[in-house]
Amino acid sequence: MLTIAPFTMKNLSTIWERPVYLPNVQPTLTERAILETEMQIGYKLPVEFTNLLKTQNGGTTRCTLEHLPNHISIFGIGPNKESISNNIFQKWTPEGLIPFDGDCDFCLCMDYRENTNTPAITALHGKWNEDIFYTLEEQAIAENFNDYLSMLEVHASDTLVFETEMSIREAKAVISRVIQRKIRPASTMGGVVYYTTDLRNAKDYFSIDIYNNIVPKYYTLRDATQEEYQRDPLERKFEVIDKNYPNEFALRHPEVPAEFILLDFPVVSNVRLTFLEKMRKAGYTVRPLKHYLD
Repeated sequence: MLTIAPFTMKNLSTIWERPVYLPNVQPTLTERAILETEMQIGYKLPVEFTNLLKTQNGGTTRCTLEHLPNHISIFGIGPNKESISNNIFQKWTPEGLIPFDGDCDFCLCMDYRENTNTPAITALHGKWNEDIFYTLEEQAIAENFNDYLSMLEVHASDTLVFETEMSIREAKAVISRVIQRKIRPASTMGGVVYYTTDLRNAKDYFSIDIYNNIVPKYYTLRDATQEEYQRDPLERKFEVIDKNYPNEFALRHPEVPAEFILLDFPVVSNVRLTFLEKMRKAGYTVRPLKHYLD
């Protein structure tokens, strides 16, 4: 991964993943909500944290920490789970630690134990056992929230950018011809169709996902229809564009032109070089995403 320029108020909003999964986002942040939360947790929140939540009140991020790659979300302030004042970790963390993200084996906290005015950022590594999180190790991350923001890195290691004005269907046909693999629709996420290679008859493993940089800004879930459920009982929910925001769009990576196509190699990364060579020999320009993040 590549560390981009330190996040400032000019680009804080680009931390968040697009499209936005609305159920993970708290209501629009207000000064009253900030004060009520500070009274509840017993500490004043860093202004850098509340400024970040004013751009979007929690949710999944497109950034992570190099030494904590499972950190891909930030809790917001509000009544819904997961929030700063209502999350599964707060019951099991030592006094003075306020979790703002967590997963099966870690939680990331604002650490007020040494300084009640300016919290450090500390990760707790542990495990869950019978709904109890047991901390096994602490890891110092940053001296304050602003330093933490400057350490964030965009997920870029598996992504390439196809510089083209083609539609995704045209780009799919070109890539299929170059790599000599059938490409089929793989899934729909956030109202966006992903395409992937057909591996059933492949002699060697070659996996690639193809999708647009410009996407609907918001999405949510809907229940499967009876016909859909009968066709596949595992498909109980479908991700769709939120009906309240039908015409709002955003860029996954604002550093990349809207018309360019994004390519991911999520399983076997060493095929990227082979793919790059084939595309360049065919006369097409494909660059690593990190090229645009400099």
